[in-house]
Amino acid sequence: MDWKTLLFGFDGRIGRKQWWLAMVLLVAMSVGLSMLVNPHAWFGSGIARTTVADTLLSLSFLIPETAVSVKRFNDRGWPQVMPYGYSLMMLTYIVLDHFGHIDLNGSPTHFSVALVLALTILTVAIIIDNGFLRGTRGANRHGPDPLAGVPTATPAAGLGRNAHG
Repeated sequence: MDWKTLLFGFDGRIGRKQWWLAMVLLVAMSVGLSMLVNPHAWFGSGIARTTVADTLLSLSFLIPETAVSVKRFNDRGWPQVMPYGYSLMMLTYIVLDHFGHIDLNGSPTHFSVALVLALTILTVAIIIDNGFLRGTRGANRHGPDPLAGVPTATPAAGLGRNAHG
C-alpha cells in the first residue's frame, strides 16, 4: 500500500506494523509542526492559548489519523462508527479548545473534564486494540488479510530428527 492510500484512503485493511509506522509518523510530524507554529505552547512559561495555525494543523492531521484508524479497525472487524465517532470527539475537542472552552488549569467545567477523560480512555483503548491485537484472520468484508502471504515462524525443517531419518 502506498503512502497516499495509507494516509488518505478509507477502504481496506492494514496490519499493526503499518498502523504503528503511520501513527508514529503522524504524531511526530504533528508535534514538530506544532512546535513551529505555536512555540509558546511548548516552550513558553505559563499557559499559551491555541492559535489559529495550531487549530488548523490539528484539523489537518485528523483526516489521515482517521483514515489510518479506519483501515486498522476494518482489519480488526470493528464497526466503522468507532473510528469516526472518536474523530468526531477529537474534532469537538479541537474546536472547543480553540475557542477557550477547554480549560483544565483554571476552573474546568464538568463537560471539559468528561471530554478529556473520555478521549484519554478511548486513546489508550485504541492504542491497545490497534497496536497490539492481531486482526481478523483471513479475508473479511473489508478485504484480504494484510498478513496473508507474510511467512509465519515455523519450526526448522528436520529439527529434532537425527540425520538418518
